[in-house]
Amino acid sequence: MIPLGPVTSSAGTTYTAAQVQSLLFSPTLAMRWWFDLLAPQLAYKADLTALVDWSEPPIIEHDSGKAVKRSLQLKMRASSAVNPLQDLVRVRFEVGSADGGWLDWVVGTYMFTPPVKEIIQGHTWWRVTAPDLSQLLSDAAFSVSTSFAAGTDYIGAVAQLAGSYGGLTPLQVAIPSPLKTLPAALGWDAGTSYLRAVNDLVGAVVYIPAWLNGASIVSMAQPDYTQVGSALTLDTIAGQAQVTGPFNDVPDYSNAYNQFLVTGQDPRRQPVSAYYENTRADSPVSLRNWHPRLLVINDSSLADEASCQLRALYEAQVAARIYSTLTVGMVPWPYFEDLDVVTLAYSSTDEGVARYSYLVVGFTHTCHSGTPTTVKLQRVVPA
Repeated sequence: MIPLGPVTSSAGTTYTAAQVQSLLFSPTLAMRWWFDLLAPQLAYKADLTALVDWSEPPIIEHDSGKAVKRSLQLKMRASSAVNPLQDLVRVRFEVGSADGGWLDWVVGTYMFTPPVKEIIQGHTWWRVTAPDLSQLLSDAAFSVSTSFAAGTDYIGAVAQLAGSYGGLTPLQVAIPSPLKTLPAALGWDAGTSYLRAVNDLVGAVVYIPAWLNGASIVSMAQPDYTQVGSALTLDTIAGQAQVTGPFNDVPDYSNAYNQFLVTGQDPRRQPVSAYYENTRADSPVSLRNWHPRLLVINDSSLADEASCQLRALYEAQVAARIYSTLTVGMVPWPYFEDLDVVTLAYSSTDEGVARYSYLVVGFTHTCHSGTPTTVKLQRVVPA
């Protein structure tokens, strides 16, 4: 999650994360949003907030399953200050604080795209779908076959791609290095997107798919989510969380597996592979509780058996939780990052008392006071 604290209000008082969470759950919660126009080099240009059509509030969506994970939908008055082919828009969220000031967070930087125009007498409305800056790497593609030589640091290669994609916006890399280098040359054909190459590089060291938080490329090692601490506890039983029901639990077993064979198939190297079975008694889709179902993954970027084994374990964890998605509504809360872990506790007559860890796999945040943020959760299940 974006850190909630410590943060200093515009009136000078510093608030802890716990104090901020109390403000967010307060019945007197006051909030507002700002939309900053940025030049492609990230310099501030103007305030667009007054041009927003608040009768159709802006919406921020995040979907961990997409290549470009986050986007902003915005309706605003046409503005000659905006170059839709180059400019960016930065969204800031503010919460009223007890000292009479405001607490401020940046909740995303997005790239303008050519708007759909609604032309009426007197003025023109723009409807803009603004993706996060991952779109820059998705649009950019290699004009010729491209490769990195054996011995190149994986994250160093990502940094080279970030510096050479050709756009006007400078991109940074905020990925911890696994201190590994390519055992053999890794390349891509002409027409392959830079984002695909970045994800091939981070995937080869078993990192999560990259996304852009602002202008920074972000990824991390695939964690064991059963061991990750909760970033937020939503306890509806104790009355500490404004979570709205009903909860919609939608089963989808199409991606549930319990046997995993991962192979590295680069013909220039000795074949490597790993096999893993989910046999846990506490996993609903394990071999002990379900029928056998095999997933085969061929990934030529995987360089050793240890990486194959990590990938197999990760895929088992994904398959164990993917079979069900829980959708809940909560207070306006645009602070989730990609794949945060939260704890949700609730009680009902038929379901009894439930307290589980969930992975945030998506959310829809409407920039309007009192409108719940819809969050998609997948329960973290051992595998």
